[in-house]
Amino acid sequence: MTTPDQDQTRHQGPAPDARAVTGPGNTAVFTYIDPRTGEETYLTRVSAPGLPHVEYQGWTDLSRLAVPAGNVLAVHTDLSPSSLPGGYTLEALTAGFPTASLSSSHGYGRDAAERAAGVAALTAQVESMARLTGQAPPPHPHRVPAPDPATAPAPYAESLSGALPERLGVLRYDSALVAGAPLPDAARSTLTGTGVPADVRFFFTADRPDDPPAGGLFADAATQLRAAGAELSPSAAEVLSAHTRIGTDGRYVITVQQGAGSVWAANPETGSGRYVNGSVAAFAHSLAALVATRDLMLGMNPYEAGAAVAELQDRLFGLDATCFESSGTWWSVIVEQMWHGLF
Repeated sequence: MTTPDQDQTRHQGPAPDARAVTGPGNTAVFTYIDPRTGEETYLTRVSAPGLPHVEYQGWTDLSRLAVPAGNVLAVHTDLSPSSLPGGYTLEALTAGFPTASLSSSHGYGRDAAERAAGVAALTAQVESMARLTGQAPPPHPHRVPAPDPATAPAPYAESLSGALPERLGVLRYDSALVAGAPLPDAARSTLTGTGVPADVRFFFTADRPDDPPAGGLFADAATQLRAAGAELSPSAAEVLSAHTRIGTDGRYVITVQQGAGSVWAANPETGSGRYVNGSVAAFAHSLAALVATRDLMLGMNPYEAGAAVAELQDRLFGLDATCFESSGTWWSVIVEQMWHGLF
């Protein structure tokens, strides 16, 4: 699959003996007209470990308050909304509040270096404000670099044959549904045996037999995207025809490469993609590790959250070292946002 969505510069962190600390996170301020009073009102939401992006926190609360989408006038964030897995917050805001103006204090772009610069600027701003107000500044972020697949052994290799926690709502497909699908044997075995998490909000929703996507269950990605209305270039269609759809991450299509069995996230508009995992089994177990970590992170301080993200990073590497082959892979970008304190 073509991979222009990936940025190739690997993160270079500070000294390896420093204590892991997550970053400043994000703040969102929603300006809206209160439907009960007709007055302009503000809703502020702040990042915290284990919680959704601030954009989704605000959206949820505005829905609970029965605020119509058209009443939302503006959304301002410390870090700009992004088109990144883990929520695709830019698309969520533009779709959810189409008439609202969007603004931000610092960029959080598609390139890892740009994102790091935006977080560094926000960190400096937060520390400066703390000094000006006579408060203790928050701990300075320290991101532990991901292991390098080319040189580092897995911190601990994990078996991919074990069962997934049933609390995830594991979806196992009937063998008759999978038998004729254009999938390698290992992927078929995982989908019918171990299964995949049915729904991990913001990260993965598996295609269901009772509600198949356009194009049908286990269709090749080109067929599925065209059935959904996408206009693909001939080169993109050729690549995507060798990938079978198994679900979505909220915006991108999650596919399995029919020959190698690797998992990818394909842009539904362009066909470009991000590498995810080397197998469906690795993807399923990695999602389980993500859910377990995020559940534990609720209420953590930046030091505790940093240790949790570092442990998750090692665990993901142990499950599938290829997931960190570049800073632009799907898992690299997910973990990067966790280091920045965004969720």
